[in-house]
Amino acid sequence: ALGGDGTALFPLATAEKIALIETLARSVPTSEFERAVQVLSAKPRQVTILGGYFSRYLAVMLAMQLDQVIANVDFVAEPLGHDIGKLLKLSHGGVAVVLDFRRYELVAKHAADLAKAQGATVIVITDQGLSPAAENADIVLPVSVDGIPFDSFVGLLALVEALVEAVLMATGDPGLARMKQWEETVQISRAYRVSPDLPIQEEH
Repeated sequence: ALGGDGTALFPLATAEKIALIETLARSVPTSEFERAVQVLSAKPRQVTILGGYFSRYLAVMLAMQLDQVIANVDFVAEPLGHDIGKLLKLSHGGVAVVLDFRRYELVAKHAADLAKAQGATVIVITDQGLSPAAENADIVLPVSVDGIPFDSFVGLLALVEALVEAVLMATGDPGLARMKQWEETVQISRAYRVSPDLPIQEEH
């Protein structure tokens, strides 16, 4: 497929995504990233993570991966509904990570303010326009999300992966031990492509 100027669309799209990742070094202050890593690797009492209409899926991934590295991590699906208790549980020594991107959501602002009032450290991951949730946040990580027809979360994904990797490195042996324990304990059934003469085996 070709664009209006005759340019092949796939190479153009991939170049645009690569450019979004390259902007991370400019949009995310190194000092803010390092502070986020320090807070998350310092054995927080609780870590609650929430996202918006689309960013919730990246928030789920962040929560699932962090849970393998540090303890007491919760994804908050309905921060001002059924999951309000997870926010009310926050206190000094706790951390709230709020993902909120343009067409910002009031629930993100309310959740961030509630976490702050509870005494938790608030980390807001947002776009460069800055979510209202960032107003009273302790740490703000702005990501470029420009894209057509939808905003692109390629840069956000790269940031989330970099954050988890940095927290793992900062926790050292305890983080590695938790990951090993998680992998040895959790059972996930997988199917493998095998010889037609052999039965399909499950990994235990």
